[in-house]
Amino acid sequence: MQKDIQLLFEYAQIHFTGTDHKIAAYFLDRKPVKSIEELAEDIGVSTASITRFCKKVGLRNFKEFLFLYQQQLETPTPATENCSLHTDYVDMLQELSKKLDRSSVKTFSDAIYRHKIIHVFGTGFSALAGLILNSALPG
Repeated sequence: MQKDIQLLFEYAQIHFTGTDHKIAAYFLDRKPVKSIEELAEDIGVSTASITRFCKKVGLRNFKEFLFLYQQQLETPTPATENCSLHTDYVDMLQELSKKLDRSSVKTFSDAIYRHKIIHVFGTGFSALAGLILNSALPG
């Protein structure tokens, strides 16, 4: 299965620094493949920053990142380029809010507040939803 670079970035962006955002922007613009030294010079960052960036997005090193990136460049850009993981979660939450009544939400909220814990189960990028939910809870 081919990993989607944009999804890797979205999943990790909660931990991105300003430098990481600059690096991500370069690759999201589908710019040409370069050596780590050339890339660092073009973006205005250190090679160590690029290596740390690769590890933040869940890869072992720059070489592994370049392999995935090259695969991405060889595939046509998807028609749904503007879709994002964040947008998918917002859409899901809006759909859920239509289905819940006020008393159910209150019961659910009271249980979370009383127990101060919530377990999020899922596959794929559901950890992002857990991180967002955790940051929204009081205390």
